[in-house]
Amino acid sequence: MNYCDTQWAERHEAIALFKDNILPIIATLEQIMSDNKDDGSIGRSFHKKICDFEFIITLFTVNKLLALTYQVSVNLQKSNIDLCTAVESVENVQSVISEMRSIADSEFKEVFKSALNVANNLNVTKLIPRIVGTQNHRQNHSTDSPEVYFRISLFIPYLDELSMSLSNRFTKHKEVLLSLQHIVLFYAINSSYTNVLHAINFYQTDFEDNFNPSIIEGEWRLWKSKWKLFSLDSSNSIPKNAIEALKKCNRNEFPTMHVLLKILCIIPVTTASIERSFSTLGRLKTFLRNQQGNVRLSGLALMTIHRNIPINVEEIVNMFIKKIEK
Repeated sequence: MNYCDTQWAERHEAIALFKDNILPIIATLEQIMSDNKDDGSIGRSFHKKICDFEFIITLFTVNKLLALTYQVSVNLQKSNIDLCTAVESVENVQSVISEMRSIADSEFKEVFKSALNVANNLNVTKLIPRIVGTQNHRQNHSTDSPEVYFRISLFIPYLDELSMSLSNRFTKHKEVLLSLQHIVLFYAINSSYTNVLHAINFYQTDFEDNFNPSIIEGEWRLWKSKWKLFSLDSSNSIPKNAIEALKKCNRNEFPTMHVLLKILCIIPVTTASIERSFSTLGRLKTFLRNQQGNVRLSGLALMTIHRNIPINVEEIVNMFIKKIEK
């Protein structure tokens, strides 16, 4: 089954649509096989693969577990998401996965029942792969029950792998991310130096001058004191994100805080923004626009990517009229 390799949201949508329409898909393949045309052999090959109980139970298992990560995948593709929010969302998914892992018997029973109903409609027998006692490179669980076999060999390992992947991608950086978050003004006024010490030690090679813990600690105390006094005035609004905090940070007065805020601003949660730019260029540079220059292509790409920025058409027309003809 061919689905999107880079975007998990589209991947789950493709699997969900395939699962919901598996019976019409089988009917279509059977019609292709009966027509005896050139593509009949391809249809017969797909039909044989799909009408296999191992494929059906895998499809239903993947669909159930990817439903947990679908909304997180959608949120991670947003351009304004920050790392701490992403980590909190992932931790919520991991807690649900841990709960499902503790009651794997009852959770998989529902999945197996749904897959069995589809298999019965397709006249597919629920069989387990042949068990070989001397085989060490495949699943060889000594059981005669298909439900027990696929729960041990498929459902539980997939839960563990999904949880481990999320942990490796997000939660192992949690300590550094939370430490960086305390640099932001909204959190800094209620934080201590120990809260940011881990980030300072982790990024010490990025500082301009030689690393001096005592000087950096003094700078942190001045940074915190300044914004504590600033917050006493109710009319002042304290920035709650890294970008706004960076605008308020004087680089000459607080060089270390400035570096840490820049790092927090530029750390990407995902590569969705970059992939979105590549997708835009693919749509813009068509066959008819193959000979356009870089200036025109960059202008069209910026207009497409940042379409939410309002454009004054009359101002652009006036600028175009005032240009000297070449």
